[in-house]
Amino acid sequence: GGAFLDTAGGLLGITTATAIRGLGVVIPAAITWKTAATILEHGRLKRGYLGLAGQPVRLPEGKAGDREALLVVGITSGGPAAASGVLIGDLILEFDGHPVAAPEDLLDLLVGDRVGRKVTLRVLRGGAETELPVTVGERPAQ
Repeated sequence: GGAFLDTAGGLLGITTATAIRGLGVVIPAAITWKTAATILEHGRLKRGYLGLAGQPVRLPEGKAGDREALLVVGITSGGPAAASGVLIGDLILEFDGHPVAAPEDLLDLLVGDRVGRKVTLRVLRGGAETELPVTVGERPAQ
């Protein structure tokens, strides 16, 4: 990969050889810097893992407010999310007190020192907000 720059020369991210739906993938600079810091501190990258797949959604105005969330569309059997009671159809609003509006938000929050820690997922389920404690796992080797 290489640097992906804006017109002023600022680093936006790092390009990869990976393609999704025929488009090149760029890892955002914030994730790149956090990853580099973790490797320098720990000697390797510890990537957190919940075992879920999600897609961004915008919630309509109402009880949940006009905001974005992450719709859970898949759960890995035996993963941390499944063990914590996360269900397909849950809307993840926050992870450990941080708002989640897209899969990238969650990935960014899972890099670093959260592996092995119990955190709180704030989800919207059936119109009601609830908190689910989840212990962040370490992403299995592929």
